[in-house]
Parts: sequence; C-alpha cells; structure tokens
Amino acid sequence: MKGVPAALTLVSDTDTIVLRPPAATAGDPVVCSAWDLGAPTVRESVIDRPGGDGSVDRSAFTGARAVSFDLVVFGDAEQSAYAWLERLAAMTHPGVRPLLRAERATADSDGQTWEMELRGNPYSITYGRTAAAKLDLTLQFTAPLGYLEGNWQGYQSLPADQSSATGFSAPFSFPLATGNTTADNPILTLSVGGSAPVAPYLYIYGPAVNPKITDDTGNQFKFTGLTLDVNQFVQIDMGAATVRLGGNPDASVYHLVDFTVSTFWLWPPGPRTVRYLATSGSVAVQWRDRRYSI
Repeated sequence: MKGVPAALTLVSDTDTIVLRPPAATAGDPVVCSAWDLGAPTVRESVIDRPGGDGSVDRSAFTGARAVSFDLVVFGDAEQSAYAWLERLAAMTHPGVRPLLRAERATADSDGQTWEMELRGNPYSITYGRTAAAKLDLTLQFTAPLGYLEGNWQGYQSLPADQSSATGFSAPFSFPLATGNTTADNPILTLSVGGSAPVAPYLYIYGPAVNPKITDDTGNQFKFTGLTLDVNQFVQIDMGAATVRLGGNPDASVYHLVDFTVSTFWLWPPGPRTVRYLATSGSVAVQWRDRRYSI
C-alpha cells in the first residue's frame, strides 16, 4: 500500500512553514487536515523542428496541475493564529514561487525529499464562532511543471582519449559519479528512477570537433561545424530544447546541431546507456527523478 508523506513543508525565499510535521502534536501551530496534489494536464501539441526534416510530437509532455491544502491554524506561544495566517497567505502571492517539499515515509524511498515548485492562487478562509481560537484556511496553488522532483543525479565520463582531464570539472554544485568508459568512445551506464519521464541535461566538454551522443534506444544528438577548445563546454537542455555554449543563454549553438538525425530526448524510468562518439573530450549527464504523485 502506498504510504503518505511523512512531512509537508512550504519554502519561499523568506519563510519556511511546516504544514504537516513527521510526528504531529497537539501544539502544532498549523495542522494540515487534507491536501490534494491534483493531476497534471497533458499538452497536446506538435512543434515544427527548425532546420530539420519534420516536426516533434510533444503530446507526451505534461502541463500544470492544481494543488490545495486544507489547514487549521491555531497559532502558538510566539505568534497568534492571525500572524500565522499572514505568513501562509504570503505564500500564495502571485509573485512568490514557493517550493512544496514532501518527504515520503515508505520503504522504497524512506526519508527521500521530493519537491514541486508552486505559483500561488487566491486563498480562502472560514470565520466561525471559534475564529478567535483557530482559523480554517484553504491554500490553493498551481504547479506549472506538473511533477514532483527528487535530488539531482549526475554522471560524467572520462575523456575519450584517456588523456589528462583538463576541462573535466563540471559546472554543477552536486556530486558527479564517473560511469563506465572505453578508450575511444566513453559509455555512461545509469538508471532513471521515479515514475515519470525526465528531460535530461547533457554536457559536452572540449577539446572536441563535431561530437555525437547516442543512447541505447536510438536517440542521437550530433553537431556539424562545432569545435570546442579545451576549456569550453556545451549544455544541451532536452526539456527546454536549447543548446548553449558554456551554458550562456546568449551563446546559442543551436544552428550547429545536425537535425537530420538529432532530436530532443525524454527518458522514461529505467536503465539507460549513453555513448559519446568523438576522438577527444567527454560527456556528462544530469537530471532529477520525477514522480506524478507522492
């Protein structure tokens, strides 16, 4: 049987509010009596592929979902129920982008935290006879991405020519594991978790000339006319369909992608193999596992 989250927390740039603690007590200032994470919509669209030989069917992509929480606000010794109301209402301001953090308490992912970015909608509050002692509050949000996301996962290959790893450092703030490799064409073996497809980021590190990447399902991404120096890298965002030199949003190399064979990938959960085809340079991949529900 699927378990419920052990904890629900709303986090903004200026505040953190626990909606449901791991072990609820009678002294909790906010009690979440019910929550609804909704279900993501499906985006039915087909997008023309510039410079290519057709179009990309993106109907498998999901859209936003509605999220709501029914709360009872009691307040505590430091702040009244109305002070807590102000803090909670601030989370629903249209300019705020709070994160919902949900920690599962089931055997398959005990202690793992999943996140969903939210955008606030108008809240509703019920005033009754006991309003001086407690407030009934409903918070409503839109989750634009439609998924819950886990921790960052990352793998990086050794250089294709097995030489010194100049330019090997990844521009990430999370640990990277080095996958399997061969002398000529490095191979990364990885596994996508969660229950929903992911759109990975791929990075190609120089020196490299016209590198190519493939995976075990036949997906390809190939460049024509691209030369990377030893300290340069290209970021391929499979979800946003962008290709940038050094990750710089103003330095697109989209026009150097060979779209006669290249496509932007989605990976369903399960094992994956990525092969880097070039005589020098290396490849890295990163993603966040995704779930439809918690």
